[in-house]
Amino acid sequence: MSERNRGTTTVLVDLGDISNRNRWNPGYFEEHFMEVERRLTELRAAPLGTFIPDQHPDGSKGITYGQVGARELDPEGEVRYLQVVNIRDTGIDFAIKPDRVADASHNDPPRSRVCKGDMLFTNNAFRETNTLLGRCVVVVGDYGTLNISQHIDRVRFLGINPFYVCAFLKSRFGQRRSRRAMARAVRACLRRFSVPRAPKLSSGKGAVLPVFS
Repeated sequence: MSERNRGTTTVLVDLGDISNRNRWNPGYFEEHFMEVERRLTELRAAPLGTFIPDQHPDGSKGITYGQVGARELDPEGEVRYLQVVNIRDTGIDFAIKPDRVADASHNDPPRSRVCKGDMLFTNNAFRETNTLLGRCVVVVGDYGTLNISQHIDRVRFLGINPFYVCAFLKSRFGQRRSRRAMARAVRACLRRFSVPRAPKLSSGKGAVLPVFS
């Protein structure tokens, strides 16, 4: 239970919850976060890890992130290099930070190359930039050779529509789940997020679009 008074929040936490969840930050237990957890339980939500294989048949990872370490940008590089600021609510903004890196360089690991149909998720935020955490887009076109920074997850799902997942992560429930991750650790672990099971969505034209395959 949490109470807000004069700009401060008081959170009352059961010691059993702390022990069972191994979470010692009281912010993790704020009421609006607990409400989301209860509602997702009612909806029989499934962990996203269920739909993210360790490895796909083509050898690609189900989820990975970009290179770790020094960024050596190359204005003449063949590879477009996406960072958190490029991921917007409306899609990928290449113009806001049009960085590039050299092909096959340390900043261009093959495992994190981006393809059409991938979902990109910002897994991190910096001080005073919490609104950047939890942004997601589905790559809808072929944008040439493309790679990402370590603060973006590249996800390839199996058995679920990436557009459905992205729509949920943009919802109130999904955004609160992302904010809650900041009370747990700096990095948001997407596999632990849950998504409601919705077997079918109507297109509005009589056809049925599969969400789970």
